[in-house]
Amino acid sequence: MRLIAGLFLILPLCSEESQEFRKMLSVGSAVEIGADGEPSLKAGEFTIPEGFIGTNLRFEYLDPVSGEKDNKLRPFNIFDVERKKPIPIKGELKSIPPGKYRLKIKLSLGACATLVYDLEENISN
Repeated sequence: MRLIAGLFLILPLCSEESQEFRKMLSVGSAVEIGADGEPSLKAGEFTIPEGFIGTNLRFEYLDPVSGEKDNKLRPFNIFDVERKKPIPIKGELKSIPPGKYRLKIKLSLGACATLVYDLEENISN
């Protein structure tokens, strides 16, 4: 499977019975050769709007050079653009709060990652 940087998938889901708002989204990142001939990260950006949270997180990382595959989010993977630092991850990350983020991965040529998540209304507010 080849990941194309910047590919976003939006699938609106709305059940007629509950009229509950829910969307499944994905963001991808990939390491490509930059203009200078060096590996360059094409980090996908995504936003969790105010009043919502990102839940049901599914992450997939593949490095074809080393053969490394991983499905665990690491502290450096989700970078908070506004705070200019990775979001803190202690244990398993269950949800992503509102904000603007960038999906970061190791700088290994050909490496790619996808984060799929559900966008849900934050009813705890």
